[in-house]
Amino acid sequence: MEIQPQMYFCRKCDLEMQATDSTCLRCGQAMQTQAQIKSLGGLIIAGGILVAAFGGLGILISLAILLIAKHPPREVSSDAYALLFGCVPVFVFGIVAITRGRRQAKFGKPSKPLSL
Repeated sequence: MEIQPQMYFCRKCDLEMQATDSTCLRCGQAMQTQAQIKSLGGLIIAGGILVAAFGGLGILISLAILLIAKHPPREVSSDAYALLFGCVPVFVFGIVAITRGRRQAKFGKPSKPLSL
């Protein structure tokens, strides 16, 4: 049974190769093994859970403020709406981080940088 060389990935230029060299042949950046990338995926998942939890909590708090203000009808500060609309992108970013981290942890290939 043959032992296959481990896959190495460059996060900067996306080069993928089977080698033992620790630097990328294309750009000179440090290469990462599949195991390293999978463990980073776990960290991305944990960070995404925290971000989504804080965003979700902000959404729930702002919705509670808006619902309490409707019974009996009172004026609602624009801060409640600002909190709501500020927390939705945070929540979505957390969900995207979780899904990207899950993909990275499962397949061992680096995710592209998170950007909205």
